[in-house]
Amino acid sequence: MSEIVIGDQSIPYTLVRSDRVRRIRFDMDLNGFRVVVPIYASGDDIRGAMLQKKKWIIRSHHSLEEKRSECHKLYRFQSGAKIPYWGRLSRLQLEASDVEEVTVRYRNGFLVSHPQYKSPQTHDESIELGLQSYLRQQFMTEARRLCRKYQQSIGKSPKSLRITQMVTRWGSCSPAGIISLDWRLVYAPKRVASYVVAHEMAHLHVLNHTSEFWRTLRSIYGNFSSEHEWLEANQHRLGYVRCPINNAMIG
Repeated sequence: MSEIVIGDQSIPYTLVRSDRVRRIRFDMDLNGFRVVVPIYASGDDIRGAMLQKKKWIIRSHHSLEEKRSECHKLYRFQSGAKIPYWGRLSRLQLEASDVEEVTVRYRNGFLVSHPQYKSPQTHDESIELGLQSYLRQQFMTEARRLCRKYQQSIGKSPKSLRITQMVTRWGSCSPAGIISLDWRLVYAPKRVASYVVAHEMAHLHVLNHTSEFWRTLRSIYGNFSSEHEWLEANQHRLGYVRCPINNAMIG
């Protein structure tokens, strides 16, 4: 982790060297500030590019800090902690047991069985991976159900359904009829996830966003304005922000 000082602000960032980029790129989201540079970029090149973008960096960092303050904070994956699930915070109940890998069930909260781990970091990383695997599967199940539901109205089905983690959108529909959805919609209320699925299913009929598309979406979903507005206003809250473990919190 590096940092750049602009005026009286010290802004941390992660430097990533890549042979896939030809010029310096800046990415800032809830996971932090990343500066992606070509393999051959010098320190002077990087500093110069960052100073040229200093207004954008300061403005984006300020916006990011505001959004972080609104996000659910998670310090440790331990009993009593909570994570979002279908629009509500659900409690974790962890139990170390004689299992080889993390297993998750849901009954008025997440019931997590796990092996013993040698360090808090390994513990938290393993629990998080297990929970995310479970959440992906739950979202896949719900997304398939919703696709079948809207298929009855639109008379078309996707060629395939992909559950992934997207960068700039929550869903997409390719000209070939392949629908992709971001699994992190499992953190949103079900009605919002349902709207996104309906939106992409409507693209099977109309690929663009003309008035015909919006008519199609309304015909299979109904009035979607509240769901659309909720997602616009709250998409940065879909998930949680991991807070660093410090010694006072280990035990």
